[in-house]
Amino acid sequence: MNGDLQTWTVVGHWENGEIQVEYVVEGAYQDPRIDTGYWEEGLFAASGQGRTVDEAIAAVRAEYEEPLRI
Repeated sequence: MNGDLQTWTVVGHWENGEIQVEYVVEGAYQDPRIDTGYWEEGLFAASGQGRTVDEAIAAVRAEYEEPLRI
């Protein structure tokens, strides 16, 4: 990889207001899961960009998770 941004889809669920990552898929991905109510706060899937998977996860967290308020 030459440092270009790639799109990754972060798939997981919400727990205590935070995204719990279950897996990451390269590219844009349509989540086929059906929310059965197992996770009280619901399922989560969204795409983000980064040079690495970790950068993409951080970008998704920054966009969707609420900042900590002190």
